[in-house]
Amino acid sequence: MDEPDQATRIIIAQLDGTVMRHASWDAPTPAEVAVAVAELHEIIAGRPDGPELLAHVAGIVTGACAIPELMPRAVNAAAFCVAAGADEALIPGWESVGSERLAEAELPPFGSKVLGPN
Repeated sequence: MDEPDQATRIIIAQLDGTVMRHASWDAPTPAEVAVAVAELHEIIAGRPDGPELLAHVAGIVTGACAIPELMPRAVNAAAFCVAAGADEALIPGWESVGSERLAEAELPPFGSKVLGPN
């Protein structure tokens, strides 16, 4: 998956912040979905790549979720993206990227000494 430019990263951050602000552990009501979708549409207004950006956010949110107890919230956040028109065919690819980023984040910093059992 191609990494976005700086301007697109800002849009992705706005989308991510919006879905996470609206997401809870319980299934959203239709009214809650409508409010979240309206905000997402406002952020991507006029962007032809809107469905791809929504898929990016949905995939990263679910793919990078490290704590099983938080997965319902991540799934609800991704559902807002889907309801707003995310390209669902792209979500699995971005989930894979999210999983890779999570695995990389758990590695010790490059050059650090890892102490083993004595």
